Amino acid sequence: MLTAWSEQQLDFEGLRLTCRQCSLQELCLPASLRDHELSLLASILGHSNIQQGQHIFNAGDRFQSLCVVRSGAVKTWVTGLNGSMQILGFHFPGEMLGFEGLAERRHHCTAEALSGTEICRLPYGQLERVATRIPALQKQLFRIMSREFVLDNEHLVMMGSRPAVERVALFVQTMSQRRGLLGHDRTIIDLSMSRVDIGNYLSLATETVSRLLAELEREGVIDLDRRHLRIRDLDRLIEISGEDLGLLHYPD
Repeated sequence: MLTAWSEQQLDFEGLRLTCRQCSLQELCLPASLRDHELSLLASILGHSNIQQGQHIFNAGDRFQSLCVVRSGAVKTWVTGLNGSMQILGFHFPGEMLGFEGLAERRHHCTAEALSGTEICRLPYGQLERVATRIPALQKQLFRIMSREFVLDNEHLVMMGSRPAVERVALFVQTMSQRRGLLGHDRTIIDLSMSRVDIGNYLSLATETVSRLLAELEREGVIDLDRRHLRIRDLDRLIEISGEDLGLLHYPD
């Protein structure tokens, strides 16, 4: 599914430009890689355009690569004992997925494109070898792993014994937080996922999600136009959620 780029096919300056909005920017650009170091990293990259509904990997697949979302959006999910889907998370440009496959070298969830999505693949075995030759790359990779752990924990915070309105408000906050981490306007959120998916993720009925988003809009906390959301009153949103998640950032 994923076709590797050969080093000869790569435009390294183009790579620097297109990676500014994704985790590759955090992996390589701040480390001020020299051309030969960038060439070493670029030579292991795979790239693919994934259509909406297409799976990037499936639960049970052998773990081979970490995947970086370059554009679009992805949801990860598992199948319960009763055959129902449980959504674990949503992933956006600049975010990495696949870490759950590291321990047993098997993926424990399925990753599905929510829209037309571009994916970069970093074959893990090769990435480990490259990272030993570029210490700054290894350090940045650990930072990204730490960030993904924080994002996963935020789902547990939302899924505690909280009223439905707090869950929805916290969900909007996390979307805002992740936008801010990528340097975007954190008040403008594109909800790539459906209301059904949001409800599944928050363990709420779809109708409840729609009703509570409408209530937040009536209260002047957000503006909502189908899948386009704008936060009008972040302080009030934090008050409703009962949590101030702040902004994610990397230490110096």
